[in-house]
Amino acid sequence: MRTELDHFFVCTSPDGPESEKLVQFGLHEGPPNQHPGQGTESRRFTFANAMIESVWVTDPSEAQSPSTRRTLLWTDGLAGTRMPVLSAFVCELLDFL
Repeated sequence: MRTELDHFFVCTSPDGPESEKLVQFGLHEGPPNQHPGQGTESRRFTFANAMIESVWVTDPSEAQSPSTRRTLLWTDGLAGTRMPVLSAFVCELLDFL
């Protein structure tokens, strides 16, 4: 079975300041996105066949709601904090850029 990843989520601080390294690297940033009912916003970098999306919490109660729970963003990605700790992979990527 073939698997293809086309959408990468990176949990960041509010307003995604970590994404500035991607801009400095030369990636084209698309328009920001708000996710009504999910309690998050994001900055997006699109490619022909993939996207990097830096996402952060704007409304903790929405991010933890029953309708959003299945995304696992709060428990797995945003770790229940307003300023999530970046994964080692993301830190290495930002250092590389």
